[in-house]
Amino acid sequence: SYVHNLAYRIYVQTDLDKKYFEKYQILKAKNIKVVGSTKLFKLKMLREQNKPNPSTDTFTLIWAPHHSIAQRWLGFGVFHRIYKDMTNLAKERKDVKIIYKPHPFLRRALAEHEIMHKADYDSWLEEFSSLENVTVYEGGDYFKVFSRSDAMLTDGLSFLIEYPIATAKPLIFFDSKTHQPLNQIGQKALEYAYIVDSFDSFLKTLDNLILLKAKNQIDSLY
Repeated sequence: SYVHNLAYRIYVQTDLDKKYFEKYQILKAKNIKVVGSTKLFKLKMLREQNKPNPSTDTFTLIWAPHHSIAQRWLGFGVFHRIYKDMTNLAKERKDVKIIYKPHPFLRRALAEHEIMHKADYDSWLEEFSSLENVTVYEGGDYFKVFSRSDAMLTDGLSFLIEYPIATAKPLIFFDSKTHQPLNQIGQKALEYAYIVDSFDSFLKTLDNLILLKAKNQIDSLY
């Protein structure tokens, strides 16, 4: 925009961001400085300063669904496709503890896109959270939650990068197959994730990770 050309300095996170300015900006990125991500730097610093706590004997999985569930938008979210399966998983698999960490806008997005009424979501959440091996975390300071987990299941964007950096633990990315294309950074992040596109493939990956933990083996991907 015109404002970007008036600014004395614009700080960006990556060299890729700077290349976009070089391509499209009138000033050709002369006022751009790459400084990295302060958020990712903090997560890396916390990981180095505070060794992640091992979880209990029960395998602990963070389920972090994104709110972009509409195909006419970003199209990453798969909550509406798997929430019943996740409920059955929690009921049937007492060897797995689930920490439910939804995006703050998920409930609203489900209602706005007429996928699930708020009352129906609240009713489901009440049932799901009442299970003995399920906890719900909706706070913003999630490093301690990350550190107590063994893996994450997500269909979102930011955790795709943040979780591996904060924990060096396995991340399972549930691919909706209908989302907007990822940029180069997103494609790079996928190299450090298990990619699944069905609940059966997720279960196979989960069972493999549980087996690795039982054998006290470190995942070779991380």
